[in-house]
Amino acid sequence: MPRKNNSKTTVFDQSNQTVGHQVNVAGGDNQTNKIKIGANQEDIFAQALEFISASNLAIVQKAEVTEKVKLVEQEIAKGDKADSGLLGALLRAIIEQIPELATMLLTAILNPAAGVSATVKMVAKQVLKMI
Repeated sequence: MPRKNNSKTTVFDQSNQTVGHQVNVAGGDNQTNKIKIGANQEDIFAQALEFISASNLAIVQKAEVTEKVKLVEQEIAKGDKADSGLLGALLRAIIEQIPELATMLLTAILNPAAGVSATVKMVAKQVLKMI
């Protein structure tokens, strides 16, 4: 007797997923921040800049992290020609200043919907292991 093929394929659509992190700053209120990981690269970095702006960092620190995030965006835009050493150093520096932001950025970068190059994904995976 022939067997019926009952296999089904399930597709998980990650285009509307979000990565969130809630931070309780000493003496302050809980702050919840989210980056939509299905967003395009422009949206991811715009959300990252909003995250920095809303953070409790000093103005000088906000400027430093903002500059690093903009440099990460520029490197990612280069695709496979991105400088993996520079990209890794920038992401590690962001981890030291705002680990929550780095985690959300890395998760968004590694999402297949982000459409980043293999070089960028490799660096992001290596840096994510450090967190």
